[in-house]
Amino acid sequence: MSEEFIEAAQDVSKAKIVDSDAEQGDKAQVGEGPLGVDVGTCRIVISRKKGRAVATRSQLNAFFSVPYFKFTQDILEKNQVKYFVDGNSLVIIGDGAEKLSVIFNAEIRRPMQEGLLNALEIEGQKVIQKILENLIERPETLGESVCISVPAVPAGWEARLLYHEAILKNYFMSLGYRVKSITEGLAVILTELAENYFSGIGISFGGGMCNVCFSYLSMPVLTFSVPKAGDYIDRSVASVMNMLPTEVKLIKENELDFTIGPRNRVQNALHIFYDEMIYSVLTALSKEFSRSAKIPQVHEPIPIVLAGGTAMPKGFLSRFEKILAEFSFPVPVSGVRLASDPLTATVRGALIAAMSEETPFDAIT
Repeated sequence: MSEEFIEAAQDVSKAKIVDSDAEQGDKAQVGEGPLGVDVGTCRIVISRKKGRAVATRSQLNAFFSVPYFKFTQDILEKNQVKYFVDGNSLVIIGDGAEKLSVIFNAEIRRPMQEGLLNALEIEGQKVIQKILENLIERPETLGESVCISVPAVPAGWEARLLYHEAILKNYFMSLGYRVKSITEGLAVILTELAENYFSGIGISFGGGMCNVCFSYLSMPVLTFSVPKAGDYIDRSVASVMNMLPTEVKLIKENELDFTIGPRNRVQNALHIFYDEMIYSVLTALSKEFSRSAKIPQVHEPIPIVLAGGTAMPKGFLSRFEKILAEFSFPVPVSGVRLASDPLTATVRGALIAAMSEETPFDAIT
């Protein structure tokens, strides 16, 4: 493990994060050089170094179709809503899709499901490419490095991951990028645990999956995922409350607070399914530890770092710690903390991997 690589990881981890959507509004302004890309079920996020800062842009990974009318198209143009024309439909993509779906009281559609391309959405691949077109450009130099995040899929999903990863890699290679990939849990470790020599457990609580990685001295030992995350919570609460998942998502993101008791039936249901998600992740981690024959003898306690949008509600960390106390693992845990910026931890880890010509993680995705 070179000191240069550790310093580069620390530099990205501690750098100021610049929201280019808010401050620049122009994709040509999002830094330059190697590119990190987090293709999440909920959002697509990109990152690049910009001076001493890390510049990011993101869009909701979703779409919403309405019948084509020239008048509607003009309104979308006037309001700078991202869309494309597909036959007799206007396909609204990104953040605008969620806003319009609430107005029309209809559910948005997702190009991805449980961390991978959604086989039920024929247009999913096209939608993701259109969203990426609004976030990035062709590299200034042919062969510029890009690293994309991929999930660690459960057993039996290998074919889905192979297809998903190949589609994304082929798209970036067609633009002229040199492509590598990294699992989401490992990306969190790159961003957050350089000072621990990348020893610890990184958990990304995303929209489609919870991705977990246990790494010791930079070597990933366990990498797996649980297909219960933000979308699962939204769908589950919606099904018992007779609501749309989009409605639940908005309540979850704007009202949920674990430091106080639930104030209504919807919040009570959110508490119930959040607990189930945390129990599922920690139970899976315990099982992975118990059946692995390659667990190193760890004498110094290691940290657990939590990241991802589903870990953002106030009080989530304390809720996780309370449930964690019910479990015991063969490695000592020093404590649990949230990533410095949970929403960008994965994409910054991908950026760290993209910035290095050769890292100890290149062969382990």
